[in-house]
Amino acid sequence: MMALAGFLTQLFLHPGSLTLLILYLAAGIWRHLYLGYSFVGALQTSLLTIFFYILALGAIHILSGDHSGRFQARRLGLTATKVALILNMVIYGFLWLVLLDRQQRLGYLASPPLLNQLPGWDSYQAWTQGSLVQSLTAIPGWHSSLISSMFLLLPFFVLLPLVLLLVCGVRPGGFGFAGGDIKPALPFLGIFGAAFVLAGVSLPRLGLLLLTFLATGFQEGVFYRGVLQPLWVRISQSAAWGIAMAAILYGLAYLPHFLFRSQLAVPLAFAEAAGTMLFGAFLGYGVHRSGMLWPWILIHALNNLAAW
Repeated sequence: MMALAGFLTQLFLHPGSLTLLILYLAAGIWRHLYLGYSFVGALQTSLLTIFFYILALGAIHILSGDHSGRFQARRLGLTATKVALILNMVIYGFLWLVLLDRQQRLGYLASPPLLNQLPGWDSYQAWTQGSLVQSLTAIPGWHSSLISSMFLLLPFFVLLPLVLLLVCGVRPGGFGFAGGDIKPALPFLGIFGAAFVLAGVSLPRLGLLLLTFLATGFQEGVFYRGVLQPLWVRISQSAAWGIAMAAILYGLAYLPHFLFRSQLAVPLAFAEAAGTMLFGAFLGYGVHRSGMLWPWILIHALNNLAAW
């Protein structure tokens, strides 16, 4: 109980976690006021969501120790950490350009694609939509747009970030792909797994779950929680700040999707991004405490499938 009390004290007093909570609360109130709620109703609804997330984080804390040392990026020298973080933030910035370029190419933004003049980019785009992608649509539940996105983003979410960490001194076993403590993930695997089963199990849905695991859960899990998060933890010397920074970057990267593809009003788009930040912090804390990625990647995939 003392450990839980210490966790809750840090949650409500640390600037990193407070920043996330305030961002979500402000965006949630803005959203519900836009939808016609009273201020009190908007506040109550937003606080209720925060309460459930706090319960989830508390469960993770109770069921785990601190296994974050399994991510060797946390133990890099300061110079190597700065180099790795700067280069990975450059990748993050380029990912923003890629995501905006994709919205333009799909017709959701009426402007010329940002990366039109980048040598080789059109050829790479064509390859991610070519015969290999079309052949994979034969797998039940696999859709061409998600397959294309998986191949398009794989170098930037996974390959380049991991190579950079290897060059900076992280050993191949230091990425959280094996080992760790699965206990804190088990309740959430049970909840999300039950939701998946209750919605109906079929070959196409199992195929879509696999594709979602690979295209979103794995790629985003590796980049935001396996690479950026431990680097931010190391540079800030604070787990709360590291998790918060990775979660904020994760939520912001979804803004182009919410604003342009989903065509949400600005208050709704920012509220969705803030909700994505909160979900990212939940996954990030699970990764931090368990020292492993794959259960949280599966939880991420199951959550996305439930949302669709």
